[in-house]
Amino acid sequence: MAKWQDGKTARRLNGKTARRQKGKEARGQISHLAILPSSPFGRKRMRESKLKLYISVAILSIFCSVAYSSNEIEKGPYLQNVGKKYITIMWETTFAIKSRVDYGITEDCNLFVEDAKEVKLHEVTLYPLRANTRYYYKITCGL
Repeated sequence: MAKWQDGKTARRLNGKTARRQKGKEARGQISHLAILPSSPFGRKRMRESKLKLYISVAILSIFCSVAYSSNEIEKGPYLQNVGKKYITIMWETTFAIKSRVDYGITEDCNLFVEDAKEVKLHEVTLYPLRANTRYYYKITCGL
């Protein structure tokens, strides 16, 4: 343990020093104190590693948001040109990309129509359809 100039024992915890006076702790009931080494180099490395972590998270967030927004549907989808055996689905994306519409009479959507061109304004016609039948569809962008 470290000693004060007057010979009394000094104990250190979290950067605060307390004097021990004849079996009693100074400043309240602190019972277990120890001198912890405190290196300015250790703190500097910790700050640098935290900074690197924050920068890495920021860069990763930017890349994830760009990847997410590149496949984003900006407007729509809209159902148009409804007929007894066909329907047209239209939507607009942020960037010119390929797309696909999966559809069917169950939620599995076992049929599909693919748009081979990279466009911003997408238009897909589904046919032949049965009249008075509920159809499910799912749009996938960025193929």
